[in-house]
Order: sequence, then structure tokens, then C-alpha cells
Amino acid sequence: MKPTHTLTLAFALAAITLSSSAQNLTFGPATTPQSQPIDEIGLVVNDEAITRRQLAQEIEAERRSVPKGLNLPDAELRQQLLERVIMNHILSQIEKRVGLNISDDEVNAAIAQIANRNRLSEKALYAQAQKDTGLDREAFREQIRRTLAQDQMKEGMVGADITISDQQVDDYLAKLAREQGSTMHVQDLLIPLPAGDAKTRAAAVDEKIREVARALQESGQNLGQAGARVSGARFNDLGNLNLATIPPRFARALAKLGAGDIVESPVVDDDGMHFLKVVAKHNAGENYTLNEADVSHILLRTNDGRDDATQKNRIDAIYRELQGGADFASLARRYSEDGQSAAKGGDLGWVSGESLGGELAQAITSLPDGGISKPIRTPYGYHILLVRSHRQSNKSEDMMRQQIKQGLYSKAIEEAWQQRLQALRREAYVDIR
Repeated sequence: MKPTHTLTLAFALAAITLSSSAQNLTFGPATTPQSQPIDEIGLVVNDEAITRRQLAQEIEAERRSVPKGLNLPDAELRQQLLERVIMNHILSQIEKRVGLNISDDEVNAAIAQIANRNRLSEKALYAQAQKDTGLDREAFREQIRRTLAQDQMKEGMVGADITISDQQVDDYLAKLAREQGSTMHVQDLLIPLPAGDAKTRAAAVDEKIREVARALQESGQNLGQAGARVSGARFNDLGNLNLATIPPRFARALAKLGAGDIVESPVVDDDGMHFLKVVAKHNAGENYTLNEADVSHILLRTNDGRDDATQKNRIDAIYRELQGGADFASLARRYSEDGQSAAKGGDLGWVSGESLGGELAQAITSLPDGGISKPIRTPYGYHILLVRSHRQSNKSEDMMRQQIKQGLYSKAIEEAWQQRLQALRREAYVDIR
């Protein structure tokens, strides 16, 4: 569900307020209690002061996300952990300013879903989480609450700016239809282009399109009869066409049509304007077959300013632990930087390769049931995949459109969110003491 405009505005104002406080603060927070000795302050983030003791505790908590066998200089490791603490405080400040309130019921529902997905009782889930991450029951619930809050912040701060167009969905659906070799019985009414360049013939083209529209209406959408009413038109029954074998511009136009439909706008090529009609479709009852897999992943990000070489060393160390027989869900809870799935043991549920794309799609297709991938580099960072099982899923065109739109939206909002996090960090006032 998209956030209300009020909530979106609240997030925007919160971000502006944080940025403004960063610019106005010169010598540390004005609200520092007088009873607090200044040398006990270890970190200032915008107008918030963190004591040395609290900072040490938070850095130690973040240290649990460092895989075994990773050899980094102490100074470099501490800087990475410190940056995570800083970002946690920036997000927490925004959460407080907009008045986000994740209820116990929401946390309970999320935990019940995670436990059910992992075939564990809630008691067993809490015990496993403590074993994996060192978080007790209340700390684990707080981690889930923060994850839910960050999802709401993501929607509120960047979601409203993201729109997935019908054209994007059409293009993706056409790609699937081409890949799966869908066939259609197609008719074509070809109208030669009027003489002249694009600018001088524009009026004549518009008039010709209106002439075809009148002819189609008068003939009851019969393409052959309409062609007889339009001067210069040539009607062709193209028979059954495999979308994988025709030019992409034609495939894109045809893939979104149902049986009996005619393109809204003609497809133009060197021959002229093609008014295409789908007489019948032959792709398994107008369904699309998706190859899906039950997948978990571990993600170490590189698109938020973190050092690529360091993250590569970290993911390699995690992979060595997996090769040594370590439990995937345990390592995901401990190390993965995808907060939404980490609390679930890395679980992404049933996904299609098409929804992930690139090398992740290839890995999902090629890995056997129970297989674990080597580290995979994507624009988001380094991934390790666990494919538990595979299945084929038949979906109607309407279901496919909804799934494609959601997948494209998820990719776009994640990319925009990472960019926003980088901007928030750059704009924040940070004083490390």
C-alpha cells in the first residue's frame, strides 16, 4: 500500500529538518545535559549525543555481522562498524520525527510469519535468533520493529516518486512472450506513409489514421473489410506468428493484445504503417509459464559507499563458512545487509528468475534443489543464493502484469532508497570524538 500524502510530507519535512540541523550545528548539540561531562560524549549525529559507553555497545552489536575468518586492520573494521551505527541513528531520528509507531500486533504478525515460514515455533525462532545473532527475545523483536519501520520510511520517502508505466509492463511482457515462443494468428493492414519528412507529413498521417479508424468502425473491426475502404491499403493475413521470430517492435505491440484486439497505434517501419490484429492466441490458454524457485539470499551491499574490496573479502569468508557446513539461515541472520530478509534467515520466498534478472536469474535456473551459489556481483552488492526447490507456475496475463509491475517497483524503490541513504549520510552533521 502506498503511503498517504500526509505521511509522505512528514517524511520529507523530517529529512529537511535533519539537514537543517546539520547546517546550523557548529559546536555540538545545544541540548547536551549540563551534568554530562563533555569527554563522555563519543559521537554526535545531528542533534543527538551518544555516550562512549553506548557507542561501544552499539559497535560491538554491529561486530556480530563480521564473518569469521575476515582479516581486516582494526582501524578499517572499526570505521565500517561506526558508519553503520551512524546510519542507524540517522534513520532512528527520522522515525521519531515523523511519529512512526509500529505496534506490537504488527511485530507479532511478522514474527509469526517468519516462524511459520521456517517451520519453527515462535519460542524456537527466538532461541535460534539468539544463537545466530546474540540478540535476546526483546532485542530480536526490536530488530523486527526497526525493519518494519524502515519499510515504511522507504515507502514514505521515495515510494511516492516511483511510477511504473504500462509501457514498462508491456515491454517486459513482450520479452516473456518472445522468450517462451508464444504464437498468435495475426492480420496486418499496411498503409504506405505519405510523402515528405516526418514534420511535413504529420497532418496527412493523422488524417490517414482517422480514415482507418472510421473504416474499422463501419466494418465492425473487420480488418480485411476496412482495408477495402481505405485508399492504398494492403491487407495481409500473416497466419500464426512466433513472437520470438519477429522484430521486437512488432512483438511488443502484439504481446499486450488479447484475441480480437487491434493495436491502438500503428507500428511504423520502412514499409509504412501496420495496423495489426490478433485473431487468436496460442500460448497455453493465454497463460504464461514462469520458472520459480524457493530462494534465500545473503547480501553485502556495495551501493551505499562501502568499500567493494572489503565487501568481496567478507562475502568470500561467508561462502567459506557455508562450504564448511554452516547453516545458511543462521549466517543470513548474522551477516546479511538486506534487513527485510535477514531476520527471516534470508528468505525471499518463491521468486522467478525474470523478477531478479542478470546473473541471479541464471543462478536460480542452473542451481539444483538445495544448491548454494558462489558469490554473485550485482549493482546492489554481493549475493549468495540458496535454492531450496523449483517449480513451474502458470499465470494469467492479468496476474503476470500485476507481478511484473510489483517486481519493477520493488527494484526501483530499492535503488532509490539506497541513493537516499547516501544523501542522508552526506548531509548529516557527524562529530566523532
